[in-house]
Amino acid sequence: MRNRRTALAVLALTAALVSFTAACSTGSEDDGVDEPSAMSEATPERRTFDPSPAVEPGSEAAATLEQTTRKRVGALKIGLISVREGTASLSITGPGIEKRSPLVRKGAKGDVITLDNGITIAIDEVRAGRKSEDDPAPAGGSGSAVDLTVTQPE
Repeated sequence: MRNRRTALAVLALTAALVSFTAACSTGSEDDGVDEPSAMSEATPERRTFDPSPAVEPGSEAAATLEQTTRKRVGALKIGLISVREGTASLSITGPGIEKRSPLVRKGAKGDVITLDNGITIAIDEVRAGRKSEDDPAPAGGSGSAVDLTVTQPE
């Protein structure tokens, strides 16, 4: 009796699976419906985001970065890692820089960082945050920021 129940359950399950597969079928090539696939609509000409925007040679772009933030400045993505004793630590990615291994460069107010690709980063101002309102000594905590100017090569 047990084998008969098992056989009926397998038969019912198989029938349900066949019915489900038929119901979910989207048709075949000879069903008379000529619809383009969803992937055919995605073309490189229809991008909504340009991962490497065109930047004019010799152009300058200024930005203010707060600690632990990243911004696109010109052709680069720059992040402020920390500020310690008037020196900013920057994380830099962009043309000619391995995306998985960003450059880390340090600089103080007035320093100019020149990258191998010819782009320069001038550090205009470095502001250290405070640990608390009562702490007069600069700390690398909240409120740290850097003003910089990125210049493209000619």
